[in-house]
Formats: sequence, structure tokens, C-alpha cells
Amino acid sequence: MTHSITPPKLATLMLSFFASEPDFPQIEGDLGEEFHNCLLASGPQVARRSYWREALRNMWALAKRSSTIQVLAMAALSVFVFPLIVPPFFHWLDTFYFVSQVAGLQLFLLAIFEMTISVVLSVLLSRVLSGRERMLRMTFTGFYLLINMSIYLVFGWPDLLNIRPLYFVLNLINWALVVIAFWMGSVWTGRRKLRRVAG
Repeated sequence: MTHSITPPKLATLMLSFFASEPDFPQIEGDLGEEFHNCLLASGPQVARRSYWREALRNMWALAKRSSTIQVLAMAALSVFVFPLIVPPFFHWLDTFYFVSQVAGLQLFLLAIFEMTISVVLSVLLSRVLSGRERMLRMTFTGFYLLINMSIYLVFGWPDLLNIRPLYFVLNLINWALVVIAFWMGSVWTGRRKLRRVAG
């Protein structure tokens, strides 16, 4: 019966954010062993609480490492590249009469541009942060969506109130495409590195 009880899945998932750390397998193994010992000694509720406490303590210790801070800083900087590059490109597109006359062409070109920037950033950062690509992808996704949603809620909230709901949906699609492009570039870089090492 006790063998079928597993550690809390959410705590395990949150801890897996640090899977790229060299000592992660040892930490994960120790936590699992402590969980099962506590489970046998004190029961499932105490074991789950103890696992959460130890998982959070380890996550805090791992988050304070310079390698983790470096990934967080690089992901945050890459997110702030978009507000610096996208508006000038958007204004440059406005100078072309043809682009402004074709419905949706400006938004399409803007989405392609943002996806290209996303792929380039992910490839460069995945090379710099080799071995930490998973953490990079997750932090970029979190920062990008958080920043864009907060900006939209602060400055674009009237759009949510039926003025331009389609614009909000198009923004959501654009954000998803940027994140997917970032993941594709990072995964491609990681696989390419593995092929080079194997070959």
C-alpha cells in the first residue's frame, strides 16, 4: 500500500525546474528516500508535508546559485529585447503604402519578425547557457507571458471590454507563436549539440 503512494506531483514538477543542476539527481533521490522513510514512520499526510517543506528548501537553495541567476537574468533580458526592436520595425512597416493597404499584412509581417527574433535569441542563449536550455525555455516563457499580459492589462484593458476583442485574440496567438519559436530554436540547438557530441 505505501509503495503506491508517491511524493506530491506539483512539488516534484516545481523541483524539476532545476533538473539541469549537476547535483539534481542526488537531491531528487534523497528527497524520495526521505519521503518513503517518513511515509513508513508517520503516514502519508506527514510525509507529503515533509516532502513539500524539503522540496521548497532545496528549490530556494538552488535558486540562489549563480548559474540559476544567470539563466533568469538572460531570459529576462531577452524578453526586454522585444519592446526595443518591435516598435521601430512596426513604424518602418507603416512607411510602406502597400503594407498598410492590405488587410492583416502588417500584423502577419510583425508576427514573422517577432518569431524570427525569438528563434535567433533562443539559439544564441542556448549556446551561451549550454546544458541549461530547459530552464531557459521555461523562464523565457514565464517572463514573456507575464510581461505581455501585465502590459496588456494595464494599457489595453478597454480592448477586453468588447471594444476590440479580436485584437486581444490575435495578441494571444502572436504570444503563443513567439514562445513556440523560442522553444523550437532552443530544442534545435540542444539536439544539434548532442549530434555533434555523438558524431
